Amino acid sequence: MPTGLDPLAWQFVFLLGAWLGRRALLEGAAVRRHGWAVALAAAIVLAGFLQRVGEGLGSPLVFDEEAIWTLAGKPHVGPFGLLHGLALAYLVAVLVPREAGWMHHPAAQALAAAGRRSLNVFCLGILVSWAVTAGLRIGPAAWWLDPLLTVSGAAILVGYAMAAERRRHALAPAPR
Repeated sequence: MPTGLDPLAWQFVFLLGAWLGRRALLEGAAVRRHGWAVALAAAIVLAGFLQRVGEGLGSPLVFDEEAIWTLAGKPHVGPFGLLHGLALAYLVAVLVPREAGWMHHPAAQALAAAGRRSLNVFCLGILVSWAVTAGLRIGPAAWWLDPLLTVSGAAILVGYAMAAERRRHALAPAPR
């Protein structure tokens, strides 16, 4: 399978995110909860999960590997991959309460910081993913290298977001 990222293909996702973010700022919520939409989104997420499990077991449920690359490939934003991502985002947006007690836990706050800094984290993530890929290609064939580099990359991205949040709070004018 080819590797790389087609930035023009991701423009739709970027513009959709900008539009939904604006709606959230102006209306208080980007999307509304509807029972039928929750059921449909859950079915889409479940179908994607079952397809991946089937691929892992060597017998994909519906599509072969080449068809999945075309329909769900991340670099070119395949339609099934986009639909799956939007369904998952919708479920999180309407089912995860914003002010739940666990949202004040440091791990949840770190993820929230990454979300608030998502564009910068995404851009840094491109560089980190390149470094991880290079590390996996030139490093020894050790079972522990992939999880170590993946966890290290995630820690770099979350650490960057948290540092940016601290900088923002330090530079914010004091309330009068």
